[in-house]
Amino acid sequence: MSFPKSLTILFPLLFTLLISFTIVATFAVLNKCSYIVWAATKPSGGMCLDPGKSWTVNVNPGTTGARI
Repeated sequence: MSFPKSLTILFPLLFTLLISFTIVATFAVLNKCSYIVWAATKPSGGMCLDPGKSWTVNVNPGTTGARI
């Protein structure tokens, strides 16, 4: 049993389109300084990081104009 030619071409295209809408970026902010650092993201907010502490920031798909 074989797939129709149009389905063989269409499936990779649809799969690629589906994957492109579900990718999420993750950033890890790590304080390597010997003093407290106030890390901030726009639009999420901020956090106080003691020396050696980290903060994980997840960015939703389609986010534009964000900053760390």
